[in-house]
Order: sequence, then structure tokens, then C-alpha cells
Amino acid sequence: MIRFEVNIVEKEKITLLSEQLMNLVEESYLRFEKTKEKELNYDFYKDVKPYCDYLNDLLIEWESGVIHWIKKERPKYLTQIQIKNTSEHIEQISLQSFYGDTSRKRMKDQKESVLFILNSIVRSLKGE
Repeated sequence: MIRFEVNIVEKEKITLLSEQLMNLVEESYLRFEKTKEKELNYDFYKDVKPYCDYLNDLLIEWESGVIHWIKKERPKYLTQIQIKNTSEHIEQISLQSFYGDTSRKRMKDQKESVLFILNSIVRSLKGE
């Protein structure tokens, strides 16, 4: 069976996108804590929609790159389903960060799950 490897540039791009998503997830979690604590309100069209549109574009690029990498290189302990679920969780975390009605436990659990997968991807890409 012939295996085609993903080139170094693609791996670096996936790594950078994964690290960027980690930062955005952390920022979203901090925004959630601040929103919940101070009962802040955000304008949907001015704040929420532009942020979610930007994130959605990033997730589309990240998800397609990671799934391509998984198909070609078959890393241990990472599956296409995990990537799709992680992408959905990142969307949820980001959207819910603008509203304080989500439980802290749920938000924290989702954040930790997402960060675990993103860290696993980065470590695998870097050969650790």
C-alpha cells in the first residue's frame, strides 16, 4: 500500500491554526467568566456575529487540513469524528462565551476537551 505524506508546509499550517484555536478557546473562556461575573450584554450584530464568522472560516480551514492529515498519516488516537466534534465544541464555546447562561462546569469541561485534542494534534505534528 502506498502512503502519501502531508508535506511540511501543510503540517506547519495545521500546527499554527491549532495553536491559534487554542488561544481563541482560552480567550472565549475568559470572556465567558467575565460575562457571567459582570452580567455583560453583547450586541449580536456588532460583537457576536463578526467573531463567529471569523472563527467559522478558521474552523473550516483547520478541519479540512486536519482531516486530510489524518487520512494520509493516520496518527494514533486521533480520528475524523474527534476533529468534527472538536470543531463543533469550539463553535459552542465561542458562541456561549458571549452569554452567561451556560454552566461553568459544562464550559470548563468543553474547554478542557477541546484543548486536549488541539494539544494532541500539535504534539503529534511536532513528532512528540
